[in-house]
Amino acid sequence: MPGKRPSLTRFDAAILLVGLLAILGLEWAKAPEDRFFATTPQDVTVPLVLTEGPPESLWLEEVALEGDAARDFRKEAEGAEYFTAFALGPEGSGRYSWSREASSIGDARRIAMNICGADCRIVFERRPQGFAGPENGTLTREQSEIYRRVAAMTGPRAFARSATGFWGWARMDTPDAARRAAMKFCEDAFRPLLGAPEARCEIVAEWP
Repeated sequence: MPGKRPSLTRFDAAILLVGLLAILGLEWAKAPEDRFFATTPQDVTVPLVLTEGPPESLWLEEVALEGDAARDFRKEAEGAEYFTAFALGPEGSGRYSWSREASSIGDARRIAMNICGADCRIVFERRPQGFAGPENGTLTREQSEIYRRVAAMTGPRAFARSATGFWGWARMDTPDAARRAAMKFCEDAFRPLLGAPEARCEIVAEWP
């Protein structure tokens, strides 16, 4: 089963990071931008969908969870932040799994299915209320809040994330330095999830 993401620990680390960057003369800007585009290391531009508001639950199939599956569902998925998915194996198999706080609904589904098995199916999801975004290119609520602030700054900046929900950003003297620093902050926070597919950090947005 996937390990629980250390949200509080990462949040504390983010606060320390903000303090460090402030020492370097960086300031948070409050005015958000209305439209954002992400640039991958291969210079392929794709839209990012920023999310906000509370999560909502979506049952894709009516099932009666029992035993360990019911217990873990209540503990790990039922009230989790988005993007979360719960996968269930064929009747009698006893197999199930979940992913929580992934970077997109597509990532959440893939992680849960990869752990559970190819013959499993997704029965439950947690996503933003009224969510109608694409499968990929979305950001969690936490990532979106930070992204808006970084996008409103000036100077070379970069934002990195992993499919499993870890992230990092930086504002430096040059675009290359910003990319390297954002990747380092993300990778320092990154922890592989047991059984999950490879999902290392990558640059998803940068500004000159």
